[in-house]
Amino acid sequence: MNTLGRFNAAFVEACRVARLRRWPERLGQDALRLERGDFYGWRDTVPPAPGTVRVTLIGEPRPVVIAHDRVWWVPQLDQLLERLEGAISRRTSGSPAHVRELIARMLAERLRATDRSWEEVALELMIEQETAGR
Repeated sequence: MNTLGRFNAAFVEACRVARLRRWPERLGQDALRLERGDFYGWRDTVPPAPGTVRVTLIGEPRPVVIAHDRVWWVPQLDQLLERLEGAISRRTSGSPAHVRELIARMLAERLRATDRSWEEVALELMIEQETAGR
């Protein structure tokens, strides 16, 4: 059984280290709250596999709050791209089509130069763009 689902270990661990806020425009616990359809990661603490990182989908309406090292958000590629588009849109005056073209070019350049996954590259780019916009 793959405990990470469709995500690779490097990406899931990078999400933990990045301490992503699910809703950066919100304050306090609301910024950390996950909702139905979100994936989250956690490190198993009980036998038979203590220390194993796992990922699961919130399938039922129940609150899950990010606790950084214990529970963290694992965004899907579409969520990363949406955040990336928002960060770049705030810094440029181009149309939505122009912003998406910029994103496609940046992703293509980085993907050509590495063997990392789409998610890993998009996460790195999103963090860079959100940090640059501050």
